[in-house]
Amino acid sequence: MKKIIVWIMLSLILQTTGLYILNNFVFITSSEFKSKKINVNKYTSDDIKGNIPSGVNNINLSYDGKYITYLKEKTLNIEDTKTGNSNEFKTEDNEVVMCYTWLNNRNIIAIVEKVKKDEKEKLQLITYDVKNDSKTFVQDICNFKKNLEVENITTSVLTGVYYIHINKNRIQSTVYRIDRNNDLSQIDINAEVIGNIKVIPHEDRLVYQNKINNKIFATTPNKQLNFNSNKLTLLDIDKNDMIYVGEIDGDNITSVLYGKLNEDILTWKKLNIDSTINKDQIFFNDENQILTNNNLEGSVKNLINGNKVEYNGKFIQIIKDFIVSVDGDGNLIYTPYKDVL
Repeated sequence: MKKIIVWIMLSLILQTTGLYILNNFVFITSSEFKSKKINVNKYTSDDIKGNIPSGVNNINLSYDGKYITYLKEKTLNIEDTKTGNSNEFKTEDNEVVMCYTWLNNRNIIAIVEKVKKDEKEKLQLITYDVKNDSKTFVQDICNFKKNLEVENITTSVLTGVYYIHINKNRIQSTVYRIDRNNDLSQIDINAEVIGNIKVIPHEDRLVYQNKINNKIFATTPNKQLNFNSNKLTLLDIDKNDMIYVGEIDGDNITSVLYGKLNEDILTWKKLNIDSTINKDQIFFNDENQILTNNNLEGSVKNLINGNKVEYNGKFIQIIKDFIVSVDGDGNLIYTPYKDVL
């Protein structure tokens, strides 16, 4: 019995000694690793060579600023901001672009077009992959009639859903939903005319505003968001499903209420705004920051912590990493803001 114990102890000593030698002498040069974060294809402000011509409208940038779109004489133009090369969006049978929007975190545009099919004018939804220069038909929406306008498109790349707001004679709103299987349906809404619409990114639910009485609703199921005010406007929904609602005085925002749809409205946070801010000059990014642009100062301010970033030129848009503006010659200027705000 004593011999067995001695052999076991001897074996353990030899194994431990061997592992110690391997770990501290043999493998010492190969066991130390250093990691390095690599940013692939990340833009900097020095990369920008884009230019916006005079007389264009509906200016909009992709989420990362690699591309910019605008309407020039009712034709959609797409410009690579790194090279400055601009191309007209190609139509095959004289389609007319009625409305478009960039998909979140994608260099893909969702476009509602007016087309002629079987001798009838119709509205259809397509997507356009800018990098690959490829179109994908999604679904026919409805027949086109006189005085029909496409007001808005809101999408979620996470749920694969599109909501299209169509207005007839500016007095009757219709909202169509297209799901990830490209199935089309018409949404029941609690309003004759609606204002802003936004989809919740992680849920197939639409939040919209009754334009007549300013009441705000959500779908699936249909319910009203009951606030202690009737002077409201739906501002935005960020990627974290945070909903932002502004209390208004005319066109100015006096406070911002924000929270999630599954939370009690009474528990939503409220940010009071002392200065006069137009509702078109307030923005929300993916870090839950509430930002406002001051055209006179040439600055963007974080309303929560008071930090400011100044920029040159005329303000265009706030995107993922930059404040985008243009100089007097239409040249794009990208001003980084994340490390400051």
